[in-house]
Order: sequence, then structure tokens, then C-alpha cells
Amino acid sequence: MATIIDVAKRAGVSVGTVSNVINNKVNVSQEKRERVLKAIKELNFQPSGTARMLKRGRTNSIALLIPQISKPFYSMIIEGAESAASENGYDLIFCRTHRDPKIEEKFLNLIGEKRVDGVILVSIEIDDKALDVVQENKYPVVLLERHINNSNIPSILIDNQSGAFKAVKYLIELGHRDIIFINGPTTTIPGMMRLKGYIEALSKYNLPFNKDLYREGEFDINNGYKGITEILKNHKATAVFAGSDTIAMGVFNGLQNMGLRVPEDISVIGFDDIYLASMLNPPLTTIRQPAFEMGYKAVEVLIDTINGKNRNETVEILETELIIRKSCKSLY
Repeated sequence: MATIIDVAKRAGVSVGTVSNVINNKVNVSQEKRERVLKAIKELNFQPSGTARMLKRGRTNSIALLIPQISKPFYSMIIEGAESAASENGYDLIFCRTHRDPKIEEKFLNLIGEKRVDGVILVSIEIDDKALDVVQENKYPVVLLERHINNSNIPSILIDNQSGAFKAVKYLIELGHRDIIFINGPTTTIPGMMRLKGYIEALSKYNLPFNKDLYREGEFDINNGYKGITEILKNHKATAVFAGSDTIAMGVFNGLQNMGLRVPEDISVIGFDDIYLASMLNPPLTTIRQPAFEMGYKAVEVLIDTINGKNRNETVEILETELIIRKSCKSLY
């Protein structure tokens, strides 16, 4: 495969002249330009798009920092981000962080090193001080499921509190009073705000918050299985609010092992509406959050930031929706 050096030799010019012709610079004589173009044609030379973009200070690459790639909710964010990036001529690079602040900070340095044009940070653990560097240097960054007060860093959030409120309100209106909540970590905005929504719904209907019916762990199957098994050993309940659909899957497994049926013996509602939710037996009633739209919107906002476009709002909040299937029953 021919290189720019081969073209320069064939045309009898410097590499710099070849570069100027490729990038349509005007400071090349017509005679030299024709020689270079002829050499490019003869050698079937394909200029590197990446090299040209780097010359202009752009890579047309975006980094997406995400805790896990395998979890369905994050997969939907990735799909949305990929669609928007592809439509706008950008490459998307995935960086799995495992919620490790050191890894997140390391990947943030990619912007400073000009290896990517911008970064999307999903459910990050990095502290606000590290993000101060982003603001000071005006790096193009968008936060998903994280917001910093008095910051000009764009954020896209799900209304997690409202979504949790809808879930618990639905159970209460079906007649349930003893409602287990198995949550994700409250060190994250989703976990923290879903707990607030749970407590808010209980309070609205004059129901106490019973810490014996609450468990907190990761947004995964193991947390759901372990949480429901531990709680039902010593306490009774008629319904479970799972902080994610993957937690709900673990709850289903735990209940099955205990010989309990959904919804005949106990009702279960989830949060996310991942593609597997409708395939469970019975199909899972859940709160749908627009994960695909979140990823898509994040890329749109980031590209605007890269291009210096001012947006009126630095925080966008996306709404949730109650999806009623067959995992909850009325006690009336």
C-alpha cells in the first residue's frame, strides 16, 4: 500500500507539499499540484482521513465511559449512542469503568491528549473536583445519570424519583401495603432517587418506611436473589419493587426456589423495561426508562458542545412510563 512518502518521491516534491494538496491548501503551484494528483492516481494512494482530522484538531471519535457493557440497560444506551454517532459521522469508543473513579479519570485524559473529541460519562463515581478540570479546560463532556450543581457541564437524567413513585403507587392502589424494595447502590443517582420515590409514595399513602423490607446492592440478578431470600426468611410481604429489571429477574429466581408464585403469592414490579422483561414468566410489569433515547440524545448534545453551540438548558430530564403486564395482582 502506497504511503504519502511514496507519493512525494513519485511527484518529486516534499511530503509537506503532498499534505498541502490533500488538504486543499492554496500555497501550492498548479504545476506541483498536478504532479501530486497524478502520483496519487498512479499509486492508488488513499489519504488517511484520521490523519487529516488530527491535523485539523479533530478525530471524529467519541468516548463512552460506561460501568458495564453487558448489562441490558447499558446496552440500550450504547445502541442509542451508536446510532447518533453513525448518523453524524463519528466513531464511538467504549470504555468499561466498573465504576472505578481512577479508571474514569484516566479516560477523561483522552480529551486533553486530543485522542477523542469528547466524552460521555455514564453513572460515574468520579468526584466533582476531578470534573472541575473539565470545566476549567472547557472539555466537551456530557454526563448521564449524574449532575453537578452550579456546573455548565451538560447532564441528561432520567426522572428516577417519579418513576419509583409510579411503581410503588401502582402497587399501593392494588391494595399492597407491605412492599419490599430491593435497590441498587444509593451512591449512584438512580439508586438514590429511586429510594426517594419509594419513600415518597409510602408517605403519600401514610405508610411507614420499614427498613426490614429494604435491601441495597448492585443492579444485578444476585442482589435480587439474595435480597428476596433474606427478607422473606423473617418478614412477610405481598409485593416487591425491584430497582431494576435485572434485580427483578433475581427476585423471580429466589421466589421460585421458595415455592412462591408470581403474582398469585407475591407481586413484582421492575424498573427499566429491558427487552427480557416481556419474556419472563409471567411478563414483568415495570417502569420503562428511555435508555436508547438517552444514549442518542447524549451524542447529539456532545456534538453540539464540540462544535461550540450554546444550549439553553444544561440539564435535560427524560420521563418514565408505567408498563403494565402480568406480574402484579390486585388484593381487592
